[in-house]
Amino acid sequence: MKTPQESKMPSPIFIGRWTPRILFSLKERPHRHGELRRHLGNVSQRMLTRTLRSLESTGLISRRVTGTKAIAVEYSLTKLGKTIIA
Repeated sequence: MKTPQESKMPSPIFIGRWTPRILFSLKERPHRHGELRRHLGNVSQRMLTRTLRSLESTGLISRRVTGTKAIAVEYSLTKLGKTIIA
């Protein structure tokens, strides 16, 4: 069982090959998943998704689902993410 102190601890930040590139891409403006993949170049679909989920769970990026005709997901930096980039 987790103690109350363990549940308050933030999850560790996974710094992989794509983490800095994703963060600096999102510094410019929010991107959709496909835009990020094209912008980064030869990242696989699976690795991009895993890295985005990891960054979202650590609180560095936020995920927003737009409710237009076609559902789109947009990723942007949070305040914490902006402080790390700065």
